[in-house]
Parts: sequence; structure tokens; C-alpha cells
Amino acid sequence: MAVFSDLKSLMAKAVTWENRLTEFYEQAEALAEFAGCKHVIAMLKEKHEQNLNIINGVNVEDFGRDEWVRGADDIDLDDILSFRDITPDTLGCDVARHIIDFETRFRDFYRSLADEIVTAEEKELFASLAIFKEKQIFEIKRCLENHKNFEGHTQ
Repeated sequence: MAVFSDLKSLMAKAVTWENRLTEFYEQAEALAEFAGCKHVIAMLKEKHEQNLNIINGVNVEDFGRDEWVRGADDIDLDDILSFRDITPDTLGCDVARHIIDFETRFRDFYRSLADEIVTAEEKELFASLAIFKEKQIFEIKRCLENHKNFEGHTQ
């Protein structure tokens, strides 16, 4: 469990975690050997960067009185996004599983914050961020369904 002194420090940590996903995409893209896999990773990375701009754009002052955030989950990125799990032989579906696991845990993190926070404005913020993550998970799964080459097989 983690304790954050204010909403600003919590959002800064969330952006740090999101940046780790950017690094993961970059490594996966650099190591992928199959063109179809590289293409899909690049698309997912681009979408992630657009989403990261939205998270970076959250103005915490717009969400009312600030408060301590107690009992927040601390996400262990090494457990979820281990760079040692990505090699040239790693299939795209394995990369996607790591990413979906990350996004799912992050969604659950935002949901838990929405449950813990007292102010209505901040509850709304974290409920919205959880929905935002849910949409990201859906987009990743949809992208995988639409790109059979992601497995690394040539046609």
C-alpha cells in the first residue's frame, strides 16, 4: 500500500507508471522481428502516447479540495512490465498480455482510489480514469483481433 500526500503527487506517480509502459512499447518494437508484430506494437504505442497526453493534461486544481490518499495500491511495475520478458523471439500475443495486464491493474488501481477518496470531484476523476483504462483495454483487444500478423506468422 502507498500513501500520497496529495492528488498532484498521485497523478505524478501515475504518469511515471504510464511512462514505463512507453519504454516497454519501445523495447518491444525494437526487438520484434516480424513486420506484422512491429506494426501493431507501433500502433499501440502511438495510441498510448495519445492517451498519455490526456493523463498529463489532468489539472488537479479542477477537482476541488485536495486530500491525503491513504491505502492506495502500489503497482509493482517489475512484476507486470519486466523488460527481461521481451526478446526477439517473444510473440506479439505475449507482449499484448503484459500490456493488457498492466492496463487492467491500472484500471483496478483507479477504481480502488474512486472507492477510497472522500470528495465527490476526486471520486469522479478516478472513476473517469478507470473508464478511460477500460476503453484502452478494449482498444488493445480490438487491435489484436484485427491484426492476425501480431502473432508473428507471415502470410
